[in-house]
Amino acid sequence: MAPSIGEVTNYVAEIQKAHDAEVIGEALFMQLAANFGGDKAEKLRIVARLEKETGILLDELMSRHGIERSSSSHFRDEVGEELLGKLSGLSWSELLGQLADDLRPFVETYDRLASEAPPADRIALSFLAHHERCLCDFFAAEADGSGDVIVAEIQQLTTAIKAAQTQNREH
Repeated sequence: MAPSIGEVTNYVAEIQKAHDAEVIGEALFMQLAANFGGDKAEKLRIVARLEKETGILLDELMSRHGIERSSSSHFRDEVGEELLGKLSGLSWSELLGQLADDLRPFVETYDRLASEAPPADRIALSFLAHHERCLCDFFAAEADGSGDVIVAEIQQLTTAIKAAQTQNREH
């Protein structure tokens, strides 16, 4: 049975929201990195790179479907500034806890999107879901002092997403 117009509209809207979240996430993590020094800043920059590459992968998915980017970069800037204001004054451990809490709902949404996606979209949306789970795992592990293992996984995932981007361009 073909999806209804409402289901297709919702699917498109969810992809747009996911893309916006990646763009906001990249900028947010880069700005947060400036608040911390050394190892903590580098970890946030690694997370920002994952957000960037996931956003690029979603760009390609959006192009394939003829989905336009959200027209309001002002909205994304406003949301990003609001999040930055909320997170900037936090200690490292408070930041990690807050980020883990804030990202959990996205994991559920992205898992559902990936499972309900048409076959041609499943790889990109599976990467989206996996990256969000990886970020939640990282923030929790980092709070316990064992985030370095997940950092390596984030770097591997970033490389895999870049490879998927290349593969998508070739098809």
